[in-house]
Amino acid sequence: MKEEYELKFGNIFIYNTYAVLVINEEVCFRHDENSIVIQILEKHFSERPFVLISYRLFHFTVDPIVYYETNKIKNLVGICVVSETTNAITSLSFEKSFFNKEFKFFNNLDGAKNWAQDYTTGKAVV
Repeated sequence: MKEEYELKFGNIFIYNTYAVLVINEEVCFRHDENSIVIQILEKHFSERPFVLISYRLFHFTVDPIVYYETNKIKNLVGICVVSETTNAITSLSFEKSFFNKEFKFFNNLDGAKNWAQDYTTGKAVV
C-alpha cells in the first residue's frame, strides 16, 4: 500500500493500480463525499489507468448520481464492488446503470484486487 486517507465518511487505501474505498456505517455517500474521493484519486493516479474498489463492509447508501461525476475520471477504467451479502446484488444492478465503464462484483477483496491488477495491465488511457 502506498498511502491511506482517514476521512469523516470512510477510508481510502491507495495502491499502484487501484484504490480501495471503505465507507463508514450509515453514511449517505453523495456529491460532497464523492468530490473528496475524486480529488484524492486524481492526485495519486494522474494519467495512469486504475480501478476503484468499493469494499462494502458496512451498511450505507449511495446517491447514484455520483457515478456521473465518477465517469468523468478519464483514467478510471472500472469499479469493483466487494460485498459478502447477497442482497447487495440488487442495489448493484441499479448502480451499474449509472456507470458506463467496467463494473464488477466480487464476494471477496482478494478477488477484486487480482482482477483490478490484471485489468489495468496494458490499459492505455485514451
